[in-house]
This record gives sequence, C-alpha cells and structure tokens, in this order.
Amino acid sequence: IIKITTGAPESISDYTKVLLKVEIQAPFLAVGKFLEKLEQSDLLTEVVQVDVTRVDPELKRCTVKIELYSYAARSSVTTD
Repeated sequence: IIKITTGAPESISDYTKVLLKVEIQAPFLAVGKFLEKLEQSDLLTEVVQVDVTRVDPELKRCTVKIELYSYAARSSVTTD
C-alpha cells in the first residue's frame, strides 16, 4: 500500500458513504483478485474508478489507484 485517503462522510438516506482512494503497487493478478473479493464480500461498496499503470512489461508489478465508496448503515437512536 502506497497511500490511503478518505473524503468527507456524506449522508444518503439511511447510510453514510465515504470516498476511499487507495494507491497500491502489486502484481496485476493480485489486484484482480482483490477486486473480485471486494465484489463478493458483504461490504456495501461501489467502485468508482480503477487506474492501472504498468511498472514492468509483463504486469508482474503495477501501480493501481482505486476510488471507491464505502457505505455504512446509520443506526437510528430513539429516546423515550
């Protein structure tokens, strides 16, 4: 992992969404497996953009920038 940054939380209906920007350097196939696991997980996410830059000709190493939204359900608090 090279860098992770987050945006300001946004309220949407019953959820809070946060933009995550992740920059990594890894083998191309490992990045694909990560995205596949993310897609299959129970986490509420939305991949917005994926940029891949080759570091070596055979894609054994590449720099990847991923922008995604992570959603979290807001709990409702009731007072009696």
